[in-house]
Amino acid sequence: PGANESDEASIRFQTTLAVEDLAITKTYRLKKGSYTLGLEIEVENQGDASFPVTYRLGGPRGFVLEGAWYATKKREAAIAAGLGASLKRDPIPTAKLVAKMEDVRKPADASGAIRREQWKPPSSAFDRFDDNHDGRLSGDEVPAAAYHLAGDEYRYSEQPVRFAGVDSQYFCALVIVPSPRIVDERWDAVTTPTLVSRDPSYPDRSDVSVEVESKSFDLAAGDSLLHAYVVYAGPRDEEALLELNDAAVARSIMNFQSALFIFPEILVRSTANTMLYVLDKFHHVVPNWGVAIIMLTVLVRLMMFPLSRKQALAAVKMQALKPELDALKEKYKGDKEKLSRAQMELWRKHGVNPLGGCLPLLIQMPIFIGLWQGLQSTVDLRQAEFLWINNLAAPDGPSIRFFEWGENIPLLSRFLGPYFNLLPCILIALMLVQQTV
Repeated sequence: PGANESDEASIRFQTTLAVEDLAITKTYRLKKGSYTLGLEIEVENQGDASFPVTYRLGGPRGFVLEGAWYATKKREAAIAAGLGASLKRDPIPTAKLVAKMEDVRKPADASGAIRREQWKPPSSAFDRFDDNHDGRLSGDEVPAAAYHLAGDEYRYSEQPVRFAGVDSQYFCALVIVPSPRIVDERWDAVTTPTLVSRDPSYPDRSDVSVEVESKSFDLAAGDSLLHAYVVYAGPRDEEALLELNDAAVARSIMNFQSALFIFPEILVRSTANTMLYVLDKFHHVVPNWGVAIIMLTVLVRLMMFPLSRKQALAAVKMQALKPELDALKEKYKGDKEKLSRAQMELWRKHGVNPLGGCLPLLIQMPIFIGLWQGLQSTVDLRQAEFLWINNLAAPDGPSIRFFEWGENIPLLSRFLGPYFNLLPCILIALMLVQQTV
């Protein structure tokens, strides 16, 4: 290790492949107070002849699994590809990787071995894991191949990868790949999610990683290649991600989702960011996140009151017309066309818009969807305390320890989790009181 200056240090790992006459150096550069570190890969051809070079970067393993029983997003492989500001990122469900891994292992015989003629994936993958070259995968070779090939259908090769790693609801560990000007200048060839270990009881909690395989580079005698990456290991927080100086990558890491096919991602993202901005301002006034959330909720409700009132009035008018509508349905039971005209005339006569209750709801939905996604992604609520709750990012059950029944009771544990949670009970009670008043 060596220090460049007081707030920056570096550490270097080096090895030499004697047969190929290649010197390989990996250097990490760490900066104090930063969520990023530099990663440099250098390969030098010390031989007398040209040599093709390909390297693989393995992603993080053992990423912390936090809030497994309640988190909306557990640890998942995260890969985004594309040029410029347009990135493609598909969801990679961990449970599907486990299912794919089990499919790869299906042809195994009674001893757990798989012969070449029984192999379904590409033959190149078989050759890679057939260490003793006997045309048969056995022992540790089978699980090694199955874990690696679990994510084969999610492999990225058409577009250059911009980042690859593992993320969860609040944190991520990613390798950021420099954006090439054109596709031909890319460094990567194939990026694939991989399965590290399987949780048989809860497949979605299994450990995952990624693998980035470079293109093949021909190194002449005495030449070298040097590729510099950035590793980001920190919260999924837009302010922290500004350090990357790449707005497209930051947006893709935050990963706000479109909703119901009619609310695009840009609308949800802008709404969520607005909600989080206002929430942060409230927190500066009242330094308690629980109180700030209540203030934000009250503000949103007040802003939505005119629409909510209009929606309620439309519902009251429609309810008042129900007897007349029922009479029309009885009168024109066999003639749908006349029934439709009679209904329209009745609504026109009383000034009722049949969509009057739907349109206000449609306008409100992006706001509430943005609020929900924003609160789900803000790391500030993690470990924040309010009243009896010691973690606003989790259900309140673990905070009160009123009753714990564990995760092994059928149905109860699956739908309610391992704890009794007080807040949902309070919510249900208030809803019942509101309906009876």
